[in-house]
Formats: sequence, structure tokens, C-alpha cells
Amino acid sequence: MKYIYIPIYSTGEKMKIKVKKIVENIKSEFQDISVVDTDIFGRCLVIDGVIQGTDNDSDIYDREMLKFLKRTDEKILILGGGDGSLVESILEKNPNAHIQVIDLDVEVINCCKKHFGQKIFDDPRVNLYIGDALHHLKSTIKKINGKFDGIICDLTDIPIGRKKKKDFVNFYEELIAISSKALQKNGWMSIQAGASETNGYYLNMIKIVDEIANKHFSRVSRSDVFIPSFGEKGAFLFIEKIAKKSLSKGIHVYQAPVGLTTKGKYATI
Repeated sequence: MKYIYIPIYSTGEKMKIKVKKIVENIKSEFQDISVVDTDIFGRCLVIDGVIQGTDNDSDIYDREMLKFLKRTDEKILILGGGDGSLVESILEKNPNAHIQVIDLDVEVINCCKKHFGQKIFDDPRVNLYIGDALHHLKSTIKKINGKFDGIICDLTDIPIGRKKKKDFVNFYEELIAISSKALQKNGWMSIQAGASETNGYYLNMIKIVDEIANKHFSRVSRSDVFIPSFGEKGAFLFIEKIAKKSLSKGIHVYQAPVGLTTKGKYATI
């Protein structure tokens, strides 16, 4: 019997999920990519041992990431997002949007086309670029006619220990500073900012990114939402480019569904 063990950053434990079938394992230039079938979550995309999306609960994640999306938004940039799920959700809500997606790893796109039937990148409203998110953002703001209505930071989760904190901070300092120039007035930005809580080993991503965001933007808010396949609450940061400073924080919490426990070494479903 096969299992995957997904890290739970708030406790340091792992969530044990029974695997019906290993569909494919890919070692790309940048990361390890797996597609597995499970009873509880359906088909799952796993990158470097962390679930990135599933058949059964990606809608929860997408809904939260897009809570600031307006029907009048025309230009959207997604940093990451190679699985295509967010792109589909945007176009369902706003069919008139034009979306740029920049993902580092073409193997993620190929994998999702092959195993999840993803066809959204064939849509003429979507422009897909393969490359580094920061480099693309820098070059794009010099070329585009106008600025983005929304920027979505959907970069891959990586369990980063303390030794990489400096690199992590520098990356988000630069990303958020450039985004402040790339957004239109009254534009918005959403960031998947890791787990709501972390134990001593992992970086407190939400705390770091929140502090950086408040240096550059006039309004920053946060929500904490339970994602079943993550085994814990995820933190989402929302930025609005407005004139007046507001420090209010809106907290929106999803309760864990019945059946998820954290007994002993592993949280077990």
C-alpha cells in the first residue's frame, strides 16, 4: 500500500494520504513533479512533496485567491499558475479578461495538459510565458501599454528552513516593490503566503510578506482558509493600491471538515 506524506507547517507533522495510483513522476530541471490518484482528494499535483492542487478542493483555493477580482478588470498577471486552474476560474468570472501567466517550469504545464486535461493555455485570451517571475515582471512593465488591474502571486510552495530566510526576504522585497509600479491605481494583488501558522523550523512566510507589503502599499488585508488537501489553514494576503492608509485586517476562517485528525506522528485522513 502506497502513501504520500504532506508536510503540515504549523506542527511539523505530516499528513498521510493513501495513494490509489502513481500516475507519473517527473524530475524536471527545477523540481520533482508527481501526479497521484487518491480516494479522498481525487487526482493531485504534488511538487517537491507538497500538494499544489487537487480535483476535489482547488476551488476553495481559487475562490480565495480571486476574492478581489472584478468584472471590469481587463489585464491580469499570474506569477506561477502553471496548472491553469486560476486562469480557468478568472475567465469563468470575467470572460473579458486578458491574462498573462509566467511559470518557470514548462514541465508543470505539460504535466497538467497530459494528466488533468488542461486546455486553457490554448485560449486566445491567455498568454503563457516560460521563465523567471521577477525578470518577466521587470521587463513587462517597460513594454506594456498601461498597467495591470490585478497581480496574482501563485508561486510554488517550498518548505524553506531558516538558512534561506535572507534570500526569501530579498525575493519578496523586490517582487512587491516592482508590483507596486506595475499595478494601476485601485489595482489589487493577491499572494498565497504559506501556512497560517508555522513551527520553529519553517519561515513564518505570512508575517514576513505582510511586513514587506505594508511598506509599499496603502491597504493590506489577510484571510486564513482551511484547505483540506493542505491539512491546515493557508494564509492569503491581499493588497489594494489606494490613496489612503488603512490598517484594518479582515480575517475569514474555514473550519476543518469532520474526518481530519492529527494523531501521533502523522495527521491521517
